[in-house]
Amino acid sequence: MALSPNAGVRVLLPILVSAAAVVSGLLFLASFLMSGAFAGRDQINPQAGRDCAADLYRQAGITDPRRDFDCAEVYVPFSWYEPMWLENLGFCALGDGWKLTESGATAPDGDIPWNPSGGVLSSNPIGASGMVRFGEAAQQVRGRAGDYQVELKTGRALGHAYGGGSQFFAMWVVGRDKPE
Repeated sequence: MALSPNAGVRVLLPILVSAAAVVSGLLFLASFLMSGAFAGRDQINPQAGRDCAADLYRQAGITDPRRDFDCAEVYVPFSWYEPMWLENLGFCALGDGWKLTESGATAPDGDIPWNPSGGVLSSNPIGASGMVRFGEAAQQVRGRAGDYQVELKTGRALGHAYGGGSQFFAMWVVGRDKPE
């Protein structure tokens, strides 16, 4: 329940966090000292992102993220990050992220809506953006996202945050139903 001064007591639909993962890349100190710029560092497809997604999907039983989620709220601070994260998080093969974006698959009415809330491109409260992604994913599976509500089929959504020089990742799977 939530107390609201305007409406009294309001019952919120519960959501369940069926998986959570946090990964910090091993090269943080070196990247901090060198501003993330050193030979061999992959900021387009960072290992820490792949590792975090793999751990999360294993915990939640996700085998095909494009089909197993109703939507994803992903930290996309610049438009070109969407195809990059589509690949990094396993929604498509490497090199195919732009095809999903261009085809409309990630649009609110696409088969895997990404950031139906508008995401970080609409507002980016540094430090809180990751939790906002989590909250927006929760609102989707509750069916309470208002004008940007997506169609619910699986009742699960992905929340994603990253930071640093693409070496810190946190991800969650939220859902309406108890995991099996």
